[in-house]
Amino acid sequence: MLRFSRRSWLWTLRVRSSLSVPPYSNRQAIGALNLYAATPHAFDDPTEIAQVSALAAQADAVLSVVTNQADQVQLTEQLREALPSRSAIDQAIGILMGHQRCTATEAFALLRTASQHGNRKLRDIAADIVTSVSGQPPEPSPFDQQH
Repeated sequence: MLRFSRRSWLWTLRVRSSLSVPPYSNRQAIGALNLYAATPHAFDDPTEIAQVSALAAQADAVLSVVTNQADQVQLTEQLREALPSRSAIDQAIGILMGHQRCTATEAFALLRTASQHGNRKLRDIAADIVTSVSGQPPEPSPFDQQH
């Protein structure tokens, strides 16, 4: 049971009882559902506490769905951004395979090494290789085009 100091802001707002129930997500508390009342001992009834706990569980379910949906949107955006990079990298690998007479794995290793040594993004190095050979920046793969 909480005791409020007469100087606290809760006392000033005439809060005489509070109940805090943590909603859990993946077995971790992610916040609290806080209820306040102007009467003392307003949340002493175990049935009411059970109802508030059930409400917190429903809030957790809603938060889980919203969080999962946001994660899916973020992943979709990341994949959309990665597809053009993948196409440029594949084109550069093909160019390196022809020039160096090596396998795709070896060509990718060459790109990776250049990226690490030059402290540049691999996709930027790949784009430079494609541009230097074709005179134009890499084109997206026809499979990357949205219909």
